[in-house]
Amino acid sequence: DLVSYVGKLFGQGFAVHRLDEQTSGVMMVALNERTQFEIKRLLEHHDVERRYLALVRGFPSEERWSMETDLVRDRGDGKRGSGQGDDAKRAFTEFKLVEKLPGGTSLIEATLETGRTHQVRIHLAESGHPVLGDKLYGDMGSSRRCPRVALHAAILGLEHPMTGEELYFNIPLADDLERVRRAQITKGESSGAPRSR
Repeated sequence: DLVSYVGKLFGQGFAVHRLDEQTSGVMMVALNERTQFEIKRLLEHHDVERRYLALVRGFPSEERWSMETDLVRDRGDGKRGSGQGDDAKRAFTEFKLVEKLPGGTSLIEATLETGRTHQVRIHLAESGHPVLGDKLYGDMGSSRRCPRVALHAAILGLEHPMTGEELYFNIPLADDLERVRRAQITKGESSGAPRSR
């Protein structure tokens, strides 16, 4: 994994946060425990900019919307989701439609204020637009279109807590997801379906 790889390169590595399994993109690893602690503190105070790109099923009715719910470990069917309980934690996500693709697929940008487990995937599914390839939260039929969860950590921005340096990382959509996106466009062009950006 990435933390082990960083450890081999620099002698040690400390995970600051993790990405969901199958999620691609940018991730933070600290080189010492003090920096790990300070960046985690920034995350807790919502002082880190985090944006994801997701290919989802359907077209949202609005170009921008947000979801604020309390997420629990078990919503009643053994899965994480919005609900009530002693373990409920506030989750807030802002969404923006980036592109409507032919074949009923959209490219969505998600901006996190909080960072709960599976937050983006849950909020998109509960919005009626599950992430392609996400069999856990409701996109059961898209494995032919997308072999993994179509979620990518695209943007990470923060002020380094030890040096004050402004850090900003913008990672393009992963190659496999870009191929899925382009396949949707090609399919639409052959059928004459329109697309918008």
